[in-house]
Amino acid sequence: VLVKGQHWQWGYGPHAPLYTWLMLLFFKVLGSSTFSLNLLRECVLFGVYLLTFLKTTHLTRSHVCGAAAAVALQFHPAIVWESQRELTHSPVASLMILATLYAFLMLRPDKWAGWVVFGICLGLSLLSKYNAALFCGALLIGVLWGPQVRKQALCLKMAVALGVMLAVV
Repeated sequence: VLVKGQHWQWGYGPHAPLYTWLMLLFFKVLGSSTFSLNLLRECVLFGVYLLTFLKTTHLTRSHVCGAAAAVALQFHPAIVWESQRELTHSPVASLMILATLYAFLMLRPDKWAGWVVFGICLGLSLLSKYNAALFCGALLIGVLWGPQVRKQALCLKMAVALGVMLAVV
C-alpha cells in the first residue's frame, strides 16, 4: 500500500481506495511514519468500538447492552489480533458498514440530512472494500422486504440517498 498508494486513484490493484486515501491524508498531516499508520489503525478501531456501542444502545435502549456489545468485540480475533497485526482494509470496511447501519437506524422521514448522510456512508462503504457491496445490497433488499420500512423508504429521499451514494463512488 505504501508503494502503490503514492497517488490518488480510484483503485489500487485488488484493493478499494478508501484506506489508501485515509493513509495519504494522515501522511500529509503527520508525515510518513509508522506513528501515522498506527494512529490511523487505532482511530479506525476506536470508531468500530464506538459505533458498535452506539448502534447497540440505540437498538436496545440500554447503555449496558451497548457496552457489552463493544466489550464483546474483544473476543473476535480479527479485531483484537489481526487488525493490530496485519489487516488494513477490513477494519475500515467494518467501520463504514457500521456507520451505514447506524445512519440507516437514525433515518427520519421528515429529515433530509439523515438521508444524505446515509447515502454518503453507503458510498464510503463501497469505497472501503468491494465486498461491502454485499452488505449494501442486503440492506436495500431488507428495506424492500419489510412492509413498514418499505413504506417509509420508497420515497424521493431514498432516491436522493442512492444518488449521493453514486456521487461518492
